Amino acid sequence: MITECEISFSDVVLESAKEVFETMIYMNVEETFEQFDPGQDCINASILFKGDLSGGILINCSLHCAKQITANMLAMETGEDIANDDIYDAMNELANLVMGSIKTRLYDTFGDIKVSIPSILNSAQASKENLNAESDSVLLEVDDTELAKITIWHRSRSQSPAAKINIHDLKFNPITRKV
Repeated sequence: MITECEISFSDVVLESAKEVFETMIYMNVEETFEQFDPGQDCINASILFKGDLSGGILINCSLHCAKQITANMLAMETGEDIANDDIYDAMNELANLVMGSIKTRLYDTFGDIKVSIPSILNSAQASKENLNAESDSVLLEVDDTELAKITIWHRSRSQSPAAKINIHDLKFNPITRKV
């Protein structure tokens, strides 16, 4: 069994993202260390979790990248119009799939982790300022053309049992469904 101190959360996120993108979305992803600026039209999909490990993940990418992910998920032709609701739903599903893969990889160390419903956040809401937790990020090159960043915030009960993250403190208000 891997102990909590031996876990590389970045590796867990990277392995989970590769699995989801390659098997469910049919897109290749590789870790990259380029500069990342998703621009003002960025999409932030988030999902929270609690248990012996509490925190959340945030997937951040440009609107263009989110449209490519959506098109692949929905088996759409390149250039087809994509409704905003489809983009939000696809990005929420991506967060859900990646979180499910992370949860599976962490089960032996942390046991069952309860997961929230994913939501789309605006940039101001997509910060860790209120989480008071450690974070690890992975920057991905998606199909050799786009960048996406996945960040995981985490705190285990053993790190600070008295100050564990309360899932109610982690709730964010999703943005209105407009791009």
